[in-house]
Amino acid sequence: MPFYISGAQDNITPLKFWEHELSGYRGKRHPQDVHDPVYVTSFVIDDGKNAVGLASCDLLSLESESVKRIRKKVSKETRIPEENIMITCTHTHSAPAVFPLPGCGDVNKEYLEWTEERVSESLTRAWKNPRKKIEAYFSSGRLEGFGYNREKTNPWDEEPSTDFDDTLRVFYFGEGYVKDLILNFGCHPVLIERNGVMGRTEITRDFPGAVADFLHSKLFGYVLYTQGDAGDVDPVLNFYRKKKREVLVRETEDGGFVYESDWKTLPEYGRIMGERVLELLNKKEELSPEIRSLSGKIELPLIVKESENLPKDPLRDKGEFYEKWKEKAREEYVKRAGNDYYIDLWVQIFGIGEKKLVGIPAEVFSGIGRKIKDKHSDVITVNYANGNIGYIPDRESYGKGYYSHAFKLFGPFPLAENAEDVLVSGVDSLLREFEKQTNLKTKNKQFL
Repeated sequence: MPFYISGAQDNITPLKFWEHELSGYRGKRHPQDVHDPVYVTSFVIDDGKNAVGLASCDLLSLESESVKRIRKKVSKETRIPEENIMITCTHTHSAPAVFPLPGCGDVNKEYLEWTEERVSESLTRAWKNPRKKIEAYFSSGRLEGFGYNREKTNPWDEEPSTDFDDTLRVFYFGEGYVKDLILNFGCHPVLIERNGVMGRTEITRDFPGAVADFLHSKLFGYVLYTQGDAGDVDPVLNFYRKKKREVLVRETEDGGFVYESDWKTLPEYGRIMGERVLELLNKKEELSPEIRSLSGKIELPLIVKESENLPKDPLRDKGEFYEKWKEKAREEYVKRAGNDYYIDLWVQIFGIGEKKLVGIPAEVFSGIGRKIKDKHSDVITVNYANGNIGYIPDRESYGKGYYSHAFKLFGPFPLAENAEDVLVSGVDSLLREFEKQTNLKTKNKQFL
C-alpha cells in the first residue's frame, strides 16, 4: 500500500504590515517593507488507513493555546484527529509577532486570529485537495560550514565551535510530476539580524524561505521546513560579523562575495542548503508506507524560589517587563512553595515509514537532541512544535550567561538543572511506547 499526499500553501503576511511589530529580538521593530512574504505550508499524508496533518509557519513561535484552537477547527472540518495534527514554526526573527514575548514585539490580536484562521484553512484545503499516490524516501547527511554553536564559542576564539548536530534531513515524496519535500535542520534563522540591512527592517522568512525558493527553481513543489535543535545554533556568518571580519565561508556563484548584513546572504545560504538537498536525494532510501502517531506528556522540573533569589540580569531586569515578572513570580511562589513544581511538555511523534518526527514545543539545545538521536537513530526532532515553553539548555550551559535569566520571557521560574536528563529519558520512554504499539499492531495484522 503506497503513501498519499496533498499540500497547500497560504500567504500569512499582513496587508498593513507597517502597523505590526516584528518578533524575535528585544525592542520594538516595525517593518518598513516586505522583502519576501511569510507563508504557512501544509501537508496531509496518509497510508490509506491513518492520516496526519503537518503545517509549518514562517513565524517565531505559536502559543499552545493557538495550536489547540487550530487543531480543533481542522479536526472538525476534516477526519483528522486533533492528536494527529502538528503545527510548527520555522522560528524566523523577522515575522509579525504572534507569540507573547515581553519586550520583544507586541502581538496584534486581530492578526493572530486571522493567522490562526489561515493556518486552519491551509490544513483543511490540504485535506480537501486531491491526494496523489506517491512513494516516500528519506536521506540525510552533514551540512558543514553552515552553522556554529554560539554557546560553545568564546568572543576571543579565532574560529567558531562546530560542536552541534549539523545533519540535514530530507523527506522526499514523489511520483510523476509530484516532487514535495520536508526539510529538517537545526539553526536559528537570523541571517537578517535585529537592525535589518543598513538599519532597514523588513519582513522575511530568512534562510528557510531562501532554500524553498532555490528548490522551487529546480521544479520541486511544496517545500516544508521544520526546525531542528536550534537553541544554541546560529548561522556561521554571524560569528564572523561579531569578529568584524568581512568574509563569508564561500564565494557566490557569480564570482562575487557576500559581506556583512546584506540581502545577498539569503539566496546564497539558500543555494548552499539547496544544493546539499539535491546531493542527498541521489542516495535516498525508500520508506515503508505506514503512518503512525502518539502524544505524551513529560513533566519538566522547575526551580521555585522567591524572585529575589532567582538569577538576575543587571542590563535587562528593569522597567515594566521586570516588574510584571516579579509580581507573577511572587504569586506563583506563594502557591507553589514547598511543593514539587513542573511544567507540562507535550511531545508528539509522527511515524512516517521507518522514520519518526518528534515534535517538541521548546528551543532545545543541540547536545540534548543529539543524545535523543544517539539512542534512536531513526528520529528527526522538530522544535517549536505545537507551542514553545522556551529554552531547554544542556547541563554545560545551564545557569550561564543569557540562559540563566532568559526564562523570564516565558514564565516565572527557571527549569531545574536536571531538565536535560528528564527530557532525554521522557522522549526515550515515549519512543519505546510508540514502538510497542507499532509492534502490537503488526502482530495483530498477522493473525487477521
